[in-house]
Amino acid sequence: MKKLRLPLLLRMVAALAAMGLLPLAITYYQLRTNEDALFEQVQRTHIVASQAAATRVDTYLEGLLVLARSTASHPLLLDDPQSASAQELLRGTLQAQPAIVVSGVFNSAGESVVMVRRRDMGGEIETLVEPGDSRELSVVQGTTRRWLRFRTPLPGEVGQLVLIASTDRLDEQVQSFQIGQEALLVLASRDGDVLFGGLTSLETFPASLVDRARAGKLGSGSSEFDTEAGSVIIGHAELLNAPWFVLSRQPAEVAKVAQQRIQRATWISALGAIVLTTLLSGGAYLTVVRPIRRLTAAQGQLLGESVTESGSEIDQLEASFELLQKRIRDSEDLGKVFFGRYQVTKLLGSGAMGSVFRGWDPKLKRDLALKTMRVNAEEIDQQKLITSLLEEAAISARFHHPNIVTVYDVADEGNAAFIAMELVDGTNLEKYLKSLGTLDPKDVIPLGSAIAHALAVAHQHGLVHHDVKPANVLLGHDKSIKVTDFGISELISAATRLDDVICGTPGYIAPECFLGEAYGPSADLFALGLILYESLVGKNPFHGRTLRETILNTATVDPEPFENFRPDVPAELSQLIFALIAKEPVDRPSEAAVVAEQLDALMQERNLSWLPVPDKLSGKSSQKAVKPTRLFSLTEN
Repeated sequence: MKKLRLPLLLRMVAALAAMGLLPLAITYYQLRTNEDALFEQVQRTHIVASQAAATRVDTYLEGLLVLARSTASHPLLLDDPQSASAQELLRGTLQAQPAIVVSGVFNSAGESVVMVRRRDMGGEIETLVEPGDSRELSVVQGTTRRWLRFRTPLPGEVGQLVLIASTDRLDEQVQSFQIGQEALLVLASRDGDVLFGGLTSLETFPASLVDRARAGKLGSGSSEFDTEAGSVIIGHAELLNAPWFVLSRQPAEVAKVAQQRIQRATWISALGAIVLTTLLSGGAYLTVVRPIRRLTAAQGQLLGESVTESGSEIDQLEASFELLQKRIRDSEDLGKVFFGRYQVTKLLGSGAMGSVFRGWDPKLKRDLALKTMRVNAEEIDQQKLITSLLEEAAISARFHHPNIVTVYDVADEGNAAFIAMELVDGTNLEKYLKSLGTLDPKDVIPLGSAIAHALAVAHQHGLVHHDVKPANVLLGHDKSIKVTDFGISELISAATRLDDVICGTPGYIAPECFLGEAYGPSADLFALGLILYESLVGKNPFHGRTLRETILNTATVDPEPFENFRPDVPAELSQLIFALIAKEPVDRPSEAAVVAEQLDALMQERNLSWLPVPDKLSGKSSQKAVKPTRLFSLTEN
């Protein structure tokens, strides 16, 4: 049977339409055929609202309980609760949690030993902390408002720690925007008292429900009750950290309003799905299908053979790759390929945006690296992007620095461009670290100095790298350390023509870039700090199992200090690295030149220098194509 070969674009449209419209069609069908589900939907909303409110209150209380228990178990309170250190510890509870207004220690007889309080507290403290109620957590009524009271026994039952906290945050936690304006949500105790919420009593709730809740036999759920006022939907949830529970109520007629709202939202969502499918299909054609077609045609031209037009674009691309692999294996044919005046002698590697070849300049009689760049863009933007690449390379070629790969020449041919650059025999830092695991601080200091000097020179000439990572740091047999690929990442980012697209390699992108800020020199310094940290530790501290996890780690995780596992790292180097990887750009060094000066000073002080890469670790030329710069949307899930 002949294999069905649909065009790639048609496959994408069908897949996007199925993912976008099929769930909406199922939802609409269910709404039309099962009206009972509407009440279940509202009931589930009450379950979610009640559980969410209970979880928020539990989380807030747990934080205060943990603080109280950890403070009560502190040795300072046992040794001498009236000491200056113990009083400072108590003051620390007020600083750690703004909601706490009083922190004090009482002996086993209930007498105050020491107490600290906020200045704005009035004379009602004695009422709030008076003995009698032995519960660890309770709500007490002050002169004008309610307060939370925590009583935590000290080890050995020699006394107790008492914390008084504001209830303002609890009022906020009980609020819910999920169940509508006609719904009520309250937090009550098993004594039957309404602690917080829109009611003063539980009389409007079914007595059987309240009795079960007060008896502690109520888990989480929702149900429907018939009352004199009509059908009412009730939700409930128990707390874990206190003998309290959350109740919610809402007229069942709201379900009809919800039905209309859901149906309207379904139609709007369906229309949005159609529009989104159309836009994504157009984007898929521009960014995937057409570039594949162009790549296939361009490879056919490079190979001098036509690629079959039968089958889908994927089939054609596979056929072109087979031809390319066949041609590369033939070294005699490869030697006949020229980029301009440069003869291609060997393929060093291929990536998503082009290939890297070892070449020969017959005019100047020298080996060099030839890096091709293929730009995926519309015809109207093609020449503009290639011109941008030429300008970037021209800027790089105007300055020479021992820590930057020298650009010899740049030219464009059709819908592609190539750069003739210095050939570095050795390896790159990524492979070097995979071979050795970690580096000694005596090696990391000169390594960082070289990279910092390269960035400093580039930044002074208005070039930001955009993709500083170990794979773009080349290490030569001749003790050279060179940074490559300046400006190319910026060109790739510009080629997408999307404002919400980040260019770079996840794990080395500065946190501010995920918040929409422009990629600037400070982001290059952030990546430099990560390279130095990774060189000492052997792994990137932000890498996660998924892209989302990597981004979240970059924004929230603080890497482990060196003193926990690398005591041989000098304090000056440790301080510099953690300044470089600070979350806020303002906390990082002002410029790369400042970083270079600090590392140079450490080198001179310790008489350090970089050693050449051993042959057994270098393999072939270091300028193999590496993983391409990653482009991804800020809204990616």
